[in-house]
Amino acid sequence: MSLDIVIPATRRTVNQLLWSLSQGTACPDRVIVVTNEVECIESFTDKFPVDVISFSSRHHPIGQFDQALRRNIGIWDSTADYVMTLDDDQYAPRNLVTSALAEVKKRRIVWGHHRFIDFEAFGDGLLDLPPSRGRSRESHVNGEHLWMSCYAGLMVAERELLLEVGGYDMMFLCRGGNEDQNLGRRINHFLDRGDRIWVSEPPFAWHPEKARTHGNLKNNTCGVSSAWLEPSIINGVKFDKCSKPACTYRVFADEKERLFTDSVVIPYDPRTVSLKKERI
Repeated sequence: MSLDIVIPATRRTVNQLLWSLSQGTACPDRVIVVTNEVECIESFTDKFPVDVISFSSRHHPIGQFDQALRRNIGIWDSTADYVMTLDDDQYAPRNLVTSALAEVKKRRIVWGHHRFIDFEAFGDGLLDLPPSRGRSRESHVNGEHLWMSCYAGLMVAERELLLEVGGYDMMFLCRGGNEDQNLGRRINHFLDRGDRIWVSEPPFAWHPEKARTHGNLKNNTCGVSSAWLEPSIINGVKFDKCSKPACTYRVFADEKERLFTDSVVIPYDPRTVSLKKERI
């Protein structure tokens, strides 16, 4: 069974994550780094190929809070049986891929977990530390949670399942968060599993206690002022959109309940983005 890992990257620390993946008891078949910001991606060709994808669009806003778009780009580019998504500020323990594949074969989709820890205090020793050494993101693991605990920073699923439900909803661009909770709820309802998901550990990833610095975000919006925003309706949902014709900025402006429906409001269409791929 093949596995691709998709990393939406805006921080140079993605190289630390790639190195930690290369030290695992098992490695992914491919890593897809989706970035317009990180220019120097390290090569790990003796362990796995790394495809670096840069992107542009005249249809979607790019820059701050575009993680849903980056993840979809990677998911659609993947050809593997399973896709894992990770965040670029994390560090993989040695058993990450092994444990994730074992769980996803049983569950079809796995919502993993992360542990906060001081990276500088442990260095490469993080590879083999037990999760109990870190601070838990959740109140408990290996148990049921409501779909609000769905976390895209460590998710692994059947790729065909992700495609079948439409991946991440593009309504979450320019909005900080909730795209993973939306996806988790839609998948659960699609699989007739109700509103409870299982938070697994393992797999888990290490997350730094201190925030890590982003690179300079490349964007295609105009630095929006509220004076330029005008109401817009997309597929029956309210958005605020920039009134400047060349600006792609749009942000959800409807009732909170509209964030969590079983249908995709703005579907991802790969024809709406232009990609440039380089194998490292």
